[in-house]
Amino acid sequence: MHQTTRQSIFMLAMLFPLISWAQEMKSSGRSAEEIVPAKWSHTEATGDLNKDGIADLAIIVTSNFKEYIEVDENGDTIDNNPSSLYLYKGGPDGSYQLWKVYEGAVPNSPTRFCIIDQSVDITDRGTLIISTSTFLTAGGWGNSDDSYVFRYQQGEFCLIGEEHHEMARNTGEDTTTSINHLTHKKWVSTSNAFDDTVKEKKVWKNIPKAPLRVLGKDISVIGDE
Repeated sequence: MHQTTRQSIFMLAMLFPLISWAQEMKSSGRSAEEIVPAKWSHTEATGDLNKDGIADLAIIVTSNFKEYIEVDENGDTIDNNPSSLYLYKGGPDGSYQLWKVYEGAVPNSPTRFCIIDQSVDITDRGTLIISTSTFLTAGGWGNSDDSYVFRYQQGEFCLIGEEHHEMARNTGEDTTTSINHLTHKKWVSTSNAFDDTVKEKKVWKNIPKAPLRVLGKDISVIGDE
């Protein structure tokens, strides 16, 4: 159910062509607050992504274009404003210069019935982590948390790991899947959040070797499969 819901969200976001943000987001600045338009929501992280010894800036930003907002036949507001990932390269003077843009790459909350929280992080090792938490207030019992780990190499951000957690609020069924694309292994853990007598079960599996997927090329939307 979670996968179907997630795909529906992505399809909804793609109903409208992306508006160019070139004139909205600033190409440089000393902070996210200087770069992001005042009425746009955003979350940010700093860290050295390209291993040059200088902190870079990652921003997930959600636009606020009225062209993306509509009201359905039930009177509910649907916000199709896409969320995008902006990466800024840090300079020795403490400023940030626009580096890479992935428009519409992160799913956003389309309605009050499907709430998606977003976060971005840069680890001490320079890996980029994009995470989303999805909560369905109607139409389903599922809660889910998804994280995607990217490493910068050869000019691209490659997916090296991911973790998916789902919990059914009506039954307590709890499943976590962790995938390591570098070791070609994954594990799946199952348990029950409401029943302590159900012992956690973890199963390891090998996954087929394949080239690492690239953000913006093989992966146009975070979480899209």
